[in-house]
Amino acid sequence: MKGRNALAIAVTAILLSYHAHAASHQAQLLEDIRNLSAGDKAGREPDTPGHDKAADYLRHRFTSLALQPLQNQFSHPFTFTQNMVQKRGINIIGKISGADYPEQYIVFTAHYDHLGRQGRRIFNGADDNASGVAVMLAIAAYFNANPPHHSLLFVATDAEESGLHGAHALFDDPVINNQTLLLNINLDMLGNGGRKQILFILAHGLPDAIDDHLAAIPQLDMLSARLSTNPRRLYRENGRRHHRQDWQQASDHGAFDKAGIPYLFFASDIHSHYHQHSDTIETIRPQFAADAVKAAILVAEYADANMTTLLGKTQTTISECTSSQSQAC
Repeated sequence: MKGRNALAIAVTAILLSYHAHAASHQAQLLEDIRNLSAGDKAGREPDTPGHDKAADYLRHRFTSLALQPLQNQFSHPFTFTQNMVQKRGINIIGKISGADYPEQYIVFTAHYDHLGRQGRRIFNGADDNASGVAVMLAIAAYFNANPPHHSLLFVATDAEESGLHGAHALFDDPVINNQTLLLNINLDMLGNGGRKQILFILAHGLPDAIDDHLAAIPQLDMLSARLSTNPRRLYRENGRRHHRQDWQQASDHGAFDKAGIPYLFFASDIHSHYHQHSDTIETIRPQFAADAVKAAILVAEYADANMTTLLGKTQTTISECTSSQSQAC
């Protein structure tokens, strides 16, 4: 009896520790969304003081997560033109080195810019896209404690709302050899879930259907959120298709698609707070955001461990492609 009691106590202690760990990470997830969408960030419009505060916060978080800077800094500045006015943008980039393939990269992207002010109203962008950035930070925290096989880049992109400028800057002014980029995982609007609470995982550039790979991850079935890999169901509100239909160019993965790099796009439905001043921390659904973190980590782990299967290439071919300038790869 004493043995059984001791075992029960040990199991209970493990479960309590696990739930405390999960609760701690969820608290940080919500804190990141809250901070990035706070009033002092003034909607994070590029080239404004509020936006600069958001960039400072991200540099602080990257440092706290022990991410490695590229070229001795997290900032990747660039310029872009909006309404015939030249503006400055700043991508924030950090790295976790892979244990087995340090020169081959999975790139996580999540844009941190938003719409700023319109008159007296601040468009805080809690779901769009403080939530995606917060999910990316949670993924970085996980892989910092669980070293990956491939190197990981974490890119908080800027100026997405006005034309994916930050993502395109990664290729126009590269900080790393683009041929070493194996896969993009883009994260956009992962804090609300829309009316139907659907988490979309869309893919492009892979030889096999994404469903075949997700079927190999049984833990995904334990999520509360409903999963969909059907792009025709994305961007619907109240049963009607939203005007933003081209999902392949709807977010930063569009720049990777243009460069011929496969991508996975984690997203949710458009909802009534989309691009409205009502997109605040109060509209965030914590369980959906937590499910997005779990799903993204599970899929990223699968990709990291099964890259040859995912890309349909041998490791020799991948290594040759990432170490040469051959365009045939």
